[in-house]
Amino acid sequence: MPTAPSESQVREYLKTLSNWGRWGSSDDLGTINLITPAKRLAAARLVRDGVSVTCARPIATDIAADTTFQPVRFMVASGEGRDTASAERQIQRRGASEFDNANLEDLARACAERGRWEFLLTIAPLRLKNVTGSPVNPIALF
Repeated sequence: MPTAPSESQVREYLKTLSNWGRWGSSDDLGTINLITPAKRLAAARLVRDGVSVTCARPIATDIAADTTFQPVRFMVASGEGRDTASAERQIQRRGASEFDNANLEDLARACAERGRWEFLLTIAPLRLKNVTGSPVNPIALF
């Protein structure tokens, strides 16, 4: 069984595997630069039926069995302060629709119905300034 890396090894990974500055100091896209026009065309060729399937979960505003907190947004500049919980806990508390919280059940059914597991996936975050995250609506196109 492999052993977990030490803290110093992980810190070294952060230095040696970082893409920070890979495309220049003024680059805002980061690894999105790897998605070339040729890759976009190849992905677009996967769309054959014109059917879309959302992978987003609804952002719940009522307390329910699977939603223990309503969505919350703190205005840091107003003095309300920052949420210091872990990112995973913040996602759960706020009901944020991050991709790691995607609803894949409908997508799996759509793939099974077609007998194919390739599709074009689009993910569009909200265009917000001065934030570190955004709810997204992942959409698979068949």
